[in-house]
Amino acid sequence: MKTIYITRHGTRQDHLTGIPTPSKSGFIYDPPLAEEGLFQSQLLANYLSENAHIDYIFSSPFYRTLQTATKVADTLNLKIEVESGLSDWYGGSPNYATYIPKAAPFEKLIEFFPLINQSYKPNIEITTIAEPKEEMYDRIGKTIQVLMDTFKSTNNKNQEFLFVCHAASAIMVARNLLKDKSALIRCGVCSLLKLTQKDENSDWTLEENGLTDYLKPAGGEKFVWNFPGECQIKE
Repeated sequence: MKTIYITRHGTRQDHLTGIPTPSKSGFIYDPPLAEEGLFQSQLLANYLSENAHIDYIFSSPFYRTLQTATKVADTLNLKIEVESGLSDWYGGSPNYATYIPKAAPFEKLIEFFPLINQSYKPNIEITTIAEPKEEMYDRIGKTIQVLMDTFKSTNNKNQEFLFVCHAASAIMVARNLLKDKSALIRCGVCSLLKLTQKDENSDWTLEENGLTDYLKPAGGEKFVWNFPGECQIKE
């Protein structure tokens, strides 16, 4: 049985202060995690170390997602596979009508995050300004396919993968796997989605939808997000 876990990065510094906060990357649209977010990320890592057997960690290239991924990778003694196809959605804000936020170049990311696997290079880029939601769904679908094809094992039929995303990309990873463009997905910071597939010919099953029990020491579920205009799944 194949298992995919999907998480969203921890609490951003600017979500607590309301002030744009650039990370070490120097990009204003690439904020770092708050101390709370780093704590949440470690709680997530602890949970996964006790309840999962992750083989690969895939992460968006943005600073906040890599901070979360690093906590998990360090705890599980794994490398991080950086994939820009998992980047956030920038179609819902007029701030991005003429600009696509960028993460730091891959070579710079390696300086900040030594657990990045340097032998895997990102394959998918966002090229559409104000990317429509439908195009994001397709972009995430292509990203999943590339990652699954690249890291598929012929010997291990029980692989487990962790996707470290933003809220929008986390939701879209789940919707692609479920083949349901309107699936109700609950996505707070450092929450966890768990999907399983019995075999290659089986559909994916959503087993955990927004799990946050392990985040109680950090205050539990926070900053739940969904696409504008969509219904939110109830607690």
